[in-house]
Amino acid sequence: MNHGHRSTASAFFNSLLGAAGVPASAYRTVSEALADPQLAHRQALSEVRDEGGSFQVLNLPFRMSGADITPAKTMAVLGEHTDALREEISLADDASIPTGKTAATG
Repeated sequence: MNHGHRSTASAFFNSLLGAAGVPASAYRTVSEALADPQLAHRQALSEVRDEGGSFQVLNLPFRMSGADITPAKTMAVLGEHTDALREEISLADDASIPTGKTAATG
């Protein structure tokens, strides 16, 4: 079934089920769901950049007056906060910071 027929069939069955009082919704691809005007209206997505380019992330689903709850616009690069972290936890410059790697993760 091509996309046009699928859309027509979805609309038909959604209206039929809705008229009968049955909650229903059409299946949508991720791209279709992310293009929903309601997401834009609710400002549900933010663009974030890193060394690989830009991508969209979900914002928190709630709002708090006077608080910015959107994610940072850029991602930290590897090592960007190392010096500040060392200072905050009083770690000597020559001490190593565990990487979190294990035999299983490499």
